[in-house]
Parts: sequence; structure tokens; C-alpha cells
Amino acid sequence: MIALWVRRGIINATVVYASPFVPRSAQFVAETWALLHGARCLLRVEAHNVNARRKVALGAAVPFLLVGCVLLVMGAFSKTEFEREHGAALKDNPWGVELTLQIANGQRQFHPGDTLRFREFYTAKSPRMWQLEVLEDGNDADAANLAFISNGSATIRQPYSTVRTASNKWRFVTLDTDPLRVPYFNQNAEWHSITLPREPGRYQIYVQTHRLVLRKGGGLDPSTHIGYPLTSELIDIEIIG
Repeated sequence: MIALWVRRGIINATVVYASPFVPRSAQFVAETWALLHGARCLLRVEAHNVNARRKVALGAAVPFLLVGCVLLVMGAFSKTEFEREHGAALKDNPWGVELTLQIANGQRQFHPGDTLRFREFYTAKSPRMWQLEVLEDGNDADAANLAFISNGSATIRQPYSTVRTASNKWRFVTLDTDPLRVPYFNQNAEWHSITLPREPGRYQIYVQTHRLVLRKGGGLDPSTHIGYPLTSELIDIEIIG
């Protein structure tokens, strides 16, 4: 429901407005949006002891405020559940630490069941505060890699790890503003890989890793031996039949 609140207003269905200085166009937009979308957006406009000139100015500003409110609601409703879940996970990333993905050859179109190869790049705005586990030897942090693939209606969660055998080997590298690549140099593989769905369509992908720890091991979970979760940005691809 969109509610445009104005002092000394009258209530009409789901919209509250005042006729003295609110243009009819603004009233019509508010009512139409409320009926068609059932969204919730509160825009409170109050006028106390204002002269005629200020009423005119306020009346002219109301449509712009209302349009801004409507655009915000439209943006919220245009996001899929997958995008909202990704946004929530992204907010949990430690401040200043970023994970970006690089797809092999910059490829964006694939065939059903293709293998998508990618690399992870990590950066930190606070030099020498964070470090990253970089070995691809099947340790617990490597085994916790998880890719999320969605066409907007269904989501696939796919683990990815270069080596499937258990290992107790670890190697930590300090993060700074220069991108740190994983798979790291001199590893068994140059790329991570995931298998794409067999249904054609447009898809979005992001990954979540648990390689990140504070310097000297702070943040490494003693029970699971994995670090803080870190979520990448979304990438868009298309699977063509």
C-alpha cells in the first residue's frame, strides 16, 4: 500500500491525501499504484502554518517525492528472491574485503551442461589485516566452496573443489589492495569449475568461500577449520539450446 500522508487529509481507499495543495495528478498516481501493486511506501508530507506561496511550492514538490517513492518500491519488487538472498549475504562480508570472479575467456553464453571455468580474486582495503588460505589440496576451507546458480525461479547449490581427498595442509597469504588469485599460483589447476544446468535460459551465479581469516589465524573456526564466509558479486550468463 502506498500512503501519501498530508495533514488535514481525507482517506480514500489506501491513499491519504489533502486536496488543498496536492495536485490531482499526484492523487491519481498514488491511488493507481496502490490498487495495482499493493506495495508499501510511506511518504509523509505535513504542512503547519504555511502561507499560500509555500503551499504552492509544496504542492509542486509532492509529485516528485511520490515518483521517487514509487521508483524505490518498483526497484524492491523487481528483485528476485535469489537476488535478495545474495544481497543479504553480501552485507555479511567483512568491511573492505571483496571477492570478484573472472570467467575463462570472458565467456557469457554456454550450452546446456557445459563446464564454466572461473577464478576468484580477493582484495582488502585494510592492508595486512586479513589473510587468505590459498592451497587447493582438499583441506576443510577448500571443501567448503559453494556456488549458487539460479534462473530466477529455482536455485542450485553446487560445491566445487579442485581436490576431493582430505588434507591437513594449509597456506595463508596476507591480503591487500592488489588482487590475490585463487586458484593460487603453482597449484594443480588454473581454474575452478562448475557444471551448468541443462535447461536453457538466463542465469545468475555467485560463490561463497570460507578462506578468509584475520592475521595470525583469528577467525578460524576450531571445530570446522574454516574461516569467515565471503560472498562474491553476481555474474550473468545465458544457456542457449
